[in-house]
Amino acid sequence: MKKYALTDIHGCIKTLQKMLEEVLPAHPDTTYYFLGDYINKGSESKATLDYLLQFSQQHECVFLRGNHEQLVLDAQLQLPPDESRMPIIEPILKSFGINHLREMPLQYLDFIREMKYFQELDHCLLVHAGFNFENENIFEDTSAMLNTKQMRYDVVKAKGKTIVHGHIPCHVAQLKLQIATHSPIISLDTGCVYRHNQELSTLTAIDLDTLKCYFQENIESEYEIGKR
Repeated sequence: MKKYALTDIHGCIKTLQKMLEEVLPAHPDTTYYFLGDYINKGSESKATLDYLLQFSQQHECVFLRGNHEQLVLDAQLQLPPDESRMPIIEPILKSFGINHLREMPLQYLDFIREMKYFQELDHCLLVHAGFNFENENIFEDTSAMLNTKQMRYDVVKAKGKTIVHGHIPCHVAQLKLQIATHSPIISLDTGCVYRHNQELSTLTAIDLDTLKCYFQENIESEYEIGKR
């Protein structure tokens, strides 16, 4: 069985399609692990979720929750929702043609609610952001799994497993170095959405058994986003 992981798509639908349909080798028995942040920043949040929902009907998929998906769920709990201080959600609103996140159709909210916080495999731990190693049990702090930007790896608490995560964009060269030096932490987010940053602007998928990486540069139509 093949196991691929991808992360931080951020509405880059064309780049995602090319990765899944052309770049990754096709195998009849494959599981795809998506590590969160499917939406926002890029311009095609809705199309990306639609594509992933359709893709999951034909392939074995595991979807983890990212902090941008959590933004959507948090907005449902605010009475009334205070989105005036959240300009970062504008790409989501425009993509769905809505004025408030509470107007997002139920099928997408259900999809997000069903996303897991982490996935444990035989030799690795998959998560969007990371784990809180200050906790005795690193699997209890769900906020850290969505948001943390610091990890002090503890081999005992991590059960000796490699952590594969997204959330923090890194250069492709940094990712390759982590793999070459057998780092216990692999940062898979190579900043696909940041199309103005030449050292980023790449969607990466990794074979979780061999740690071979596959790369696809951003091929989206023009959209507004600042440099990272």
